[in-house]
Amino acid sequence: MRWSGFDLHFVKAPAGHDPAREDGGACLVMVDSVAPNHAAFVQAMRRAYGKALATGRPRITRFRTGAGRSTLVAPFGNSVFFIQRDEPTELE
Repeated sequence: MRWSGFDLHFVKAPAGHDPAREDGGACLVMVDSVAPNHAAFVQAMRRAYGKALATGRPRITRFRTGAGRSTLVAPFGNSVFFIQRDEPTELE
């Protein structure tokens, strides 16, 4: 995946891996603003799948105005967490 000046490379999970466990790997991406990134991924999902996928794999988490993070989950259970750089360090 190439996005906004960086590349993420995922490989097929090893034999015997259960993607339902969603423990294939994770990547944290710090961004200036989560909202435009989330909107772009939702738009891409709609082009590819006809809708934004909120369950199963792949999927994207819902985004609420003012939120500081969003997550993509890939088909093999890898997660990509987008977190806004200025998100408060102490969260509930």
